[in-house]
Formats: sequence, C-alpha cells, structure tokens
Amino acid sequence: MSHADESLMRRVRLGEQEHMSILIRRFANQLLTFIRRLGVRPQAADEVFQEVFLAVWVHRRRYQPERNFKPWLLGIATNKCRHALRGQRVLEPIDNHPQWTQVGTTPVDHLIQTETAQIVEIGISRLPLKQREVVVMRLWNDMSYAEIAWALNSSESSVRSNMSFGLSALREYLEPKLRE
Repeated sequence: MSHADESLMRRVRLGEQEHMSILIRRFANQLLTFIRRLGVRPQAADEVFQEVFLAVWVHRRRYQPERNFKPWLLGIATNKCRHALRGQRVLEPIDNHPQWTQVGTTPVDHLIQTETAQIVEIGISRLPLKQREVVVMRLWNDMSYAEIAWALNSSESSVRSNMSFGLSALREYLEPKLRE
C-alpha cells in the first residue's frame, strides 16, 4: 500500500483536480493491463479506462480515506469491465504483453516467454469472470483476499473459493499445453 495514493485521493475528495491527474498517471499502465486481463478488447479498453477515472472523479466523496485506494479503484474498474464484457461476445487474451519479457534474453528465450505468456493469457481468458477477476487481482495486482473482497463487494470466503477454483481450472488448462 502506498500511503501517497490515499493522500492524493483525500485531496481529490476535496475537488483538487491536479491530484487526480497524478493518480491517473500513476495507475495508467496497471489499470489498462488489468482491464485487458479481464478480457476487454483493445478497442474498448481505452474507453473503459476513461470511464473508470470519470467514475473515480464523480464518486470521489464515496471514497473512504481509511481504506486503500487500489482496491477501490480496481472495484470500480471491475464493474466497468463487467458492463463492457456484457456486449462483447468473445474474450481476447493480451497479445505480446511487454511485462512478460525480460531484457537480455536470446531470441529463442523471448519466443518461449511470449508463447508461454500467450498460453497463460488464453487460460485466464477462459476462466469464468468472477474467478478471472480474483486471479488477476491476487496474482498480478498483489492484493490480499480482504482487499479483493472489499473491491468486489464480496465475502473473503467467496474470494478464496473463486481463487481456488480459478487456479484449479487454470492448472488443468495449462498443464497439457506447457508440456508440449
């Protein structure tokens, strides 16, 4: 948790727009990645991103200053993604996401990393939405079960259950693919 995020959000609650732009810059990459990992198509991801921060601004007084900002932000993003996914027929995995590759690797290593990343992304895109949300929040956004429960307006036991089922389904999908 970065107390700086909560401090900025306290200022945003007071209507100080300049602090909002700092939060936008700070969370831009992470939020766009989150939106894409939940299965929102690239064409719609930018629009969802804008809707999320518009909602943050419009509902800024609902933010509880004693709570972490990130789960609140990702809770809003999850709701916006759910809405976007309702009209989207097929989920799309992320293509060649730069976070998966490391500098200094050989072309063969890069190819293996890229292929593995694509297999993982496809596996994640196949999970039911609730499981996908929990897995992405836990593994890629490093959120605790309590934070995820708060972000999704759910119980911690439900979050743990979705995580367990999601990981099992992901493992079942990945094991034969990664053996090839």
